[in-house]
Amino acid sequence: MMHYRQVSTAVLLASLVLPPAAHAQELLDPPIRLEIGGAPGGGMFLIGGDDDTEVNFNVYTFSAYVNYYLTQKIALEGEYMFGNGWGQDIIFRNGLVIGQQLPFSNNFMGGVLFFPKGATGRLPYYVGGGVGRMSLQSRPTTSKIGYDQDVVSSESFMASRIGAGVKIPRGASAPNWAFRLDYHLMFVNANESAPAFFARDKTRTGHQVQFGILYSFRR
Repeated sequence: MMHYRQVSTAVLLASLVLPPAAHAQELLDPPIRLEIGGAPGGGMFLIGGDDDTEVNFNVYTFSAYVNYYLTQKIALEGEYMFGNGWGQDIIFRNGLVIGQQLPFSNNFMGGVLFFPKGATGRLPYYVGGGVGRMSLQSRPTTSKIGYDQDVVSSESFMASRIGAGVKIPRGASAPNWAFRLDYHLMFVNANESAPAFFARDKTRTGHQVQFGILYSFRR
């Protein structure tokens, strides 16, 4: 009888002193309020050209973004992305142009991310979409493809995109840090005042991939 009472007393004290398992887990992975991040490595592949007046080309991208979480499944995102149009081989007027430098691009996008299983955990993934504006900045070398810097310095286009991505948490050693891998399909609306080499007469599309790192501010 004495032994039974000692065991019961020990169990009672332990239940009072030790937190429940669910509470302990919540402390290790609390809800996210805000995230900031950037992607120093990425690319956008703009396609849909006709190899005559419309040119297909790629830009190396750098981006920065901020996410505000309405719930642990829904976040609002704002992103700025800069594209560096490095020299590359293109088809223009049905001929090969070697080492042509392309315009710089500036993208401002706002959208919504949906995390089906929540924004925390082992590998949180999302789907989402957004709208924004893309601009192409001419350079001295782009006059060769009909985009003369002395005539037009920049042209803007309405754009939208859909995509998906996954976060890769750093783990217990850095609980607020994570990597992020994204893919987006972008639609760039035609603009009749645009230079002939890009989206003057028809909507263009772009495949965007990027790898970044983010920091979470928790509740």
